[in-house]
Amino acid sequence: MIPRFDLELLQFIETHQVNNILRVPPVILVMVKYTTALGCDLSSLRRVGRGAAPLSMELEEEFRRQFPWVGLQAGYRLTESCGATMMFECGDDAKRLPDRCRGLLPSFGAKIIDAETG
Repeated sequence: MIPRFDLELLQFIETHQVNNILRVPPVILVMVKYTTALGCDLSSLRRVGRGAAPLSMELEEEFRRQFPWVGLQAGYRLTESCGATMMFECGDDAKRLPDRCRGLLPSFGAKIIDAETG
């Protein structure tokens, strides 16, 4: 557990051989901008879950160019659920459909409602 975000995150990933992290787009931007500049080795990283805000196509493409071995996957959470509500896609589906979540966790239900008709 890292108490706050700063550039030490990149060195932490390298030192502790972290392979899965959950991050928001501003942190993904820092990873893209500073990993090479700081000389950090993030080769242990296998998956980055992202959420909380949209990720621009340009940033996503640059992330995938710099870290082609890392799965970059969208996630969805609700504050009122006290954590995750959906799982990440894995394997080939994650590469083919990076903005898709697998589905609701077993203890959740969902209802789709048309905003126009209710």
